[in-house]
Amino acid sequence: MSSGIYKISFGNLFYIGKSADMEKRWLQHSKALKNNTHINKIQDAYNKFGDPKYSIVFECHPDHIDILEVYFINLLWDDKNILNTTRPRDLLDSEKVNIEQHPWNLSIFEILNRQPPVKVSRIRKLFSRILNFPI
Repeated sequence: MSSGIYKISFGNLFYIGKSADMEKRWLQHSKALKNNTHINKIQDAYNKFGDPKYSIVFECHPDHIDILEVYFINLLWDDKNILNTTRPRDLLDSEKVNIEQHPWNLSIFEILNRQPPVKVSRIRKLFSRILNFPI
């Protein structure tokens, strides 16, 4: 069982998701796709391209998956190939929360550098995988 951010790819099309148990979540996606009951964009891609490729974008503690999913979807939102249907709200929406007291008052790198520490080489590998080009 691994927790983190994952990517479902259908050729150039992709979906970014999160889970505290990625392998179990992939089985749920596969079952919904085979039963033709998945959300429209992903189901349409499956119907056109067949079985997807599942990959781990980043393994992290379950406490970090929400903010990392927001980060990656927002990072890739303008890519025409993204299948996510809803852009997540910024977790630091200053109109809704007191940023100084909010638990998400951390940069992405502060989160990634918490225990266990993440090496710069791992961060580079992460961006290389998600963006499909070497850094």
